[in-house]
Amino acid sequence: PLDAFGVGTQTLQLDRPLDFVALTDHSEFLGEVQLCTTPGSVTYDSSECQAYRIAGNDGTTTFGVRTAQTPPVRASDVCGPANQYCLETAATVWNQVQQAAADAYDRNSTCSFTSLVGYEYTASSVVSTLHRNVIFRNDHVPFPTTVFEAPLRQQLWSELRATCTDAGIGCDVVVIPHNSNESNGKMFQVEYPGAVTTDDERTQARVRGSIEPLMEIYQHKGAGECLD
Repeated sequence: PLDAFGVGTQTLQLDRPLDFVALTDHSEFLGEVQLCTTPGSVTYDSSECQAYRIAGNDGTTTFGVRTAQTPPVRASDVCGPANQYCLETAATVWNQVQQAAADAYDRNSTCSFTSLVGYEYTASSVVSTLHRNVIFRNDHVPFPTTVFEAPLRQQLWSELRATCTDAGIGCDVVVIPHNSNESNGKMFQVEYPGAVTTDDERTQARVRGSIEPLMEIYQHKGAGECLD
């Protein structure tokens, strides 16, 4: 429960520490949120940033709805020409995410805690949640893929193969479907865009199986196997 000022009134702690964790912030808004919450940033005073800061959850929703548009588009008054401000700022935040993972990693002989680099890909087709957590095996990682550049799941997989698994940089990755209970049945639709033959379909299925071999069963928004 929260008090009258919105501050939590209880402290909870797991009985046993976590063995591993990944901070999976939404890749689509790494730059936007930083720009809108950093006084003096180039677009801090933009109308959308002002609305984001004062509107609470509604402000967050305004950002999130952009991922549900067709095609998804960034906020031009926040991101600037060719989205330059958001992309440059996102690169800085992404470096901070990687550094935080490096700092938290237990490099002692006990190896009691592993911190992984990751992000959340935030596809939201017609407000159906098609989010995916992207978790890297080590610190050889590419710049995050977002729904603005890759609105389809197949594009996400292809981009990760090109920039990670097939890039020759020692990168490996797993993609985990997230919040499938809010996908309105769309998370696991059988679809093979562009496939003409059964062999084409098999090729696409193998790509998905190699990069997305498991799914999230449960998290605080509910069971992934149940609607809502």
